[in-house]
Amino acid sequence: MAIEVLTDKVLKQKVKEAAQKAAAKNTRVKVHDGNNLVLTVRQNGGASWQFIYRFNNDRKVATLGVWPDVTLKHARTLASELRALVSTGKDPVQKKREELKEKSKAKAESEHNDMTVRKLFLVWLSKKRISQVYHSNILKAFTKDVLPEIGAMHPAQVQRKDILKILRNMEERKALAMLRKVRMFMAQMYEYALDAEMVEHSPVPMGQLASFMKHEKKHYPAITNHADVAGLIKQVVKYGKPIVRTAIILSMHTFQRPSELRKSKWEEFDLKKAKWTIPAERTKKRREHWVPLSPQVVAILKAYQGVIGDTGWLFPGTRHDQPISEGTIAGAIEEMGYKGIQTPHGFRATARTIMCEHLRISKDAAEKQIAHEFDRSGNNGAYDRAEYWDDRVAMMAKWSSWLEEQDNKPDTPSETASAQSSL
Repeated sequence: MAIEVLTDKVLKQKVKEAAQKAAAKNTRVKVHDGNNLVLTVRQNGGASWQFIYRFNNDRKVATLGVWPDVTLKHARTLASELRALVSTGKDPVQKKREELKEKSKAKAESEHNDMTVRKLFLVWLSKKRISQVYHSNILKAFTKDVLPEIGAMHPAQVQRKDILKILRNMEERKALAMLRKVRMFMAQMYEYALDAEMVEHSPVPMGQLASFMKHEKKHYPAITNHADVAGLIKQVVKYGKPIVRTAIILSMHTFQRPSELRKSKWEEFDLKKAKWTIPAERTKKRREHWVPLSPQVVAILKAYQGVIGDTGWLFPGTRHDQPISEGTIAGAIEEMGYKGIQTPHGFRATARTIMCEHLRISKDAAEKQIAHEFDRSGNNGAYDRAEYWDDRVAMMAKWSSWLEEQDNKPDTPSETASAQSSL
């Protein structure tokens, strides 16, 4: 084959012709320069230089780059260098593979050496499929307790004593429940690091943490005596701040998790269908949840639209583009004289206890509504969200009617009121 048969001018013309031919026949067309240097033109007009050679009796192809970024002159130089390699018994393609492998290895080693616990934490957290609330809780816990101690260290440098120091600091301030959660989070993070071959072992202590103070699980304060509910309702309806008052009333009627209610937006509520759809990213179990709205709740929401409108946050706070806080709701309940007796989260226990024990409502329907627990044995999607729907619609209507009756009761001293007066 002739050597260097092309010129830049001739090459441009041949590429144009080859592109037309490639498009017409839907195939690739080669433009030859000589000494096994060719320019392969694709159907879309793109073109790449290739050097064709034989090594150990096998035909091989080495790609040299894209034309016109790699000029004719540069392509000839690259081909000449590869031709010299072949003459010395070296395979250019294999050599390139080895170089890429070494480059990749060097990059991995560099990234490994630059790794810190903070970087590891952010990568691990980004891969977890969890609710926004859970994500925020983990981020806050690490920012407060973990990263200040070991965030700048390489994950492999962290020792058991470093982890124990973090946990002991939490124990000292009596954050016993969070202590065990943080230990769990760190163990999961290091499990990811092990799988990614960033570390050879995990420094996180496992087991029961017997040497640490035990966490005594406490229930959220909640009124569970049906006779005491009327007094609370009467205090709530008299509360002067409409946004907080409505938030507490809806907490009592719908008994969803405080974060799910506080962060709700008008777009989640379909008043015509009397249904509240809580998005999956805001639920604890990462599943969309449907809440039936009783006629009383629909009426409350329609009236409430006249106070704040019908777009954006259902309960806007004083801070820009943020809803009211759980502390705001809890503070209002305390102002009413129910400190240590009722909490926002406690409305769930109030509803479940009274519905099942006093109103004789189906335990299954109550659990579906309160705990978001569904039968996962082959059922999913809309069925999960709508499971026990008719029962739950009837339950919510009955519950709201009962609450309405309590508000209409004449003022009488209750056991809670008596207990308060004796304090």
